[in-house]
Amino acid sequence: MPRRVLSNVQDVIEQAAASVVARTVSRIQRVIQLEVAERVSAEVAKRRRSEKQARAGRSQSPEMTRWVADRRARRVPKFVIEATGLDTKKKIVAKYGNDSEFVKGKPLPAVKAGGIAASQTKTAGVVRAKPPIIRRGAGRKVA
Repeated sequence: MPRRVLSNVQDVIEQAAASVVARTVSRIQRVIQLEVAERVSAEVAKRRRSEKQARAGRSQSPEMTRWVADRRARRVPKFVIEATGLDTKKKIVAKYGNDSEFVKGKPLPAVKAGGIAASQTKTAGVVRAKPPIIRRGAGRKVA
């Protein structure tokens, strides 16, 4: 009889251990799945942020809200073109004067006295050549 009791006790212990192991394995699997999903979503979010920053840094420049038509000015911003109807710095300087300041959302600066009217700005780009400078004695050859 002791053998049967021993085998029954052995079976009971094996069954109990099997059920504990099965529950533990399923819980461990769930925890691992959650950790993997968390890390993957964090990595995807990180990549999206870096891609957005890369695109934003490359393509967009800060919006220009103030522009002065001075010697250093390179291009005429869109808000000045829309406000004045003039597309070149030369035309804007001819009408509003040198160092005229344009601020987005504010009224245009005063037109300079003797400035070119808006209808004449199309012809304002005509440049006339200056006559050559003739210096005395520059053409003589010394013998």
